[in-house]
Amino acid sequence: MSAAANHKRLGRNIANARKAAGMTQEQLADAADMHFTAISRLERGLRAPRFDTLIAVAWALRVPPGDLLDGIRKP
Repeated sequence: MSAAANHKRLGRNIANARKAAGMTQEQLADAADMHFTAISRLERGLRAPRFDTLIAVAWALRVPPGDLLDGIRKP
């Protein structure tokens, strides 16, 4: 799996977790202390998060960080 495919998979995982939590992108951004456009870019797979960003998003969603990495493979 390519790095780009992993970014898209991670983005889908974040979007699915956000929707399951009943949150908008804006609400997730506020809870993770981020700008909503950063959440949008993550969900669309346009950027890979830094470790601390991934942790902040997971905590804001109240899911284990590993859940967001489900399906990610070595590029």
